[in-house]
Amino acid sequence: MVVLGIVISYIIILFLISAYSTKLVKGTTKGYLLANQEWTFWLVAVMLAGLAIGGASTIGISQRAFKYGISAGWYDVAWGTGAIIVGLSGIHLWRKMNVTTIPEMLCKYYGAEARIIGVLLQIVIMLVILSLQFVAGGALLSSMLPHYFTLTSGMIATAITFIGIATIGGLWAGGLANIVNVIIIWIGVSIGAIVSWYGAGGTSAIIHKLPPQISDLNPLKGIALGVLIGWFIVMITQAFSVQAIQQIGSAAKNPSEARKGFILGGLIMAPVGFLSALIGIAARAKYPHIVAVKALPTIIMSINPWLAGFVLSGLWAADISTGVSLLLGSATLAEKDILEWKFQSFAKMSPARKLLFTKLTVLGVGIFGLFLAFTAVSILKVLLIGLSATTPFTIIFLFTVYKPRFCKRPAAFWTILIGMVLLVLWRFIPSIRFLPHPIYLEWIVCLPLFMIISLVSDKKLLTYEVGNP
Repeated sequence: MVVLGIVISYIIILFLISAYSTKLVKGTTKGYLLANQEWTFWLVAVMLAGLAIGGASTIGISQRAFKYGISAGWYDVAWGTGAIIVGLSGIHLWRKMNVTTIPEMLCKYYGAEARIIGVLLQIVIMLVILSLQFVAGGALLSSMLPHYFTLTSGMIATAITFIGIATIGGLWAGGLANIVNVIIIWIGVSIGAIVSWYGAGGTSAIIHKLPPQISDLNPLKGIALGVLIGWFIVMITQAFSVQAIQQIGSAAKNPSEARKGFILGGLIMAPVGFLSALIGIAARAKYPHIVAVKALPTIIMSINPWLAGFVLSGLWAADISTGVSLLLGSATLAEKDILEWKFQSFAKMSPARKLLFTKLTVLGVGIFGLFLAFTAVSILKVLLIGLSATTPFTIIFLFTVYKPRFCKRPAAFWTILIGMVLLVLWRFIPSIRFLPHPIYLEWIVCLPLFMIISLVSDKKLLTYEVGNP
């Protein structure tokens, strides 16, 4: 009952924050989806860190560490590296484009065809990430409160919570809630790592109980070098081109605040992975026969109930913060790149009716993401494959801002299309899996494809506004 009480108290606090956020939204879709572009770098940083430190960055890492060792912690370092690189080299250029969504950017420079295929793939990418947050949240609740939740009902409870928060308060709710979430996550994971490690007997006892392949705690062991490099390529790639990430940058007051926020956010998120990995390793030593996805929550529940409630609430907070960002990013795509672009009647609606439609979109995306979650198995594996689909967007963005005179209009459409086809082939034709990760295949094919089409086509970009030499 102690853990249940702590979790319920935490949920109430989040909903109170969300209710307060309605005053800041000011009844407009811009306030709801972009926080009226009033954020300082501190809010950008905690929102970005909250997005990054989701189920994959805690439950997923402990799940992999349970099987393969401490090297699983590199995932969050890769994510943080991506955020810092974008902060240094990309987010200020994104802001100068004066667009809200990635498909809107495609339409501005490459035409309507690129926008159509771009919005389809962006929605798929975010649904994949979103669905995995439900899995992680369900695993946490079913382990914390097994008398009240199964994995399925825990996933449903997770969905209800962050769909509700996002629907009520929008991006402002996510940003303010993440001030609380990130603090709780950091404290919770740190306490969890220390207490679970010594609860499993300490370093000597844990090493003695671990399988030989992970017992030396070597951060480069248990993962192939090609896979590790692939993680960094994936996370740097997606940091340039996932709608939910760019939307956080768009909420900043100006490019300078966005830049500082991304750098700080990257520093905040990077160490959490190795802390989560330590918990997974401790679980392997203490509970070697449990299901890997429950490694982290199971060992935390073996400690003092007050500490367990706080730690696991913090870990569940990671799910909530990520889910809110993804839901709002999906809603922005639906509004800007479907309703507003294609339906004149939507543009003529009152602000109140537009806001209602946007909230209904959040609800619909959340329900569909929950349906997909029931098919997800390995959190980290599924996420990293799905994020490989961001490669075409990153290639297009970088060429557009740094070498716009080289780019040609058909290159965007065909690069995105072929990028989608490659992931489908990777999934269903095992014989093409000759590389350690699909991200390599995406870059090897998509980069030359974009360049070749740009060389042979005579259809120039619609504008050279950003990056014009």
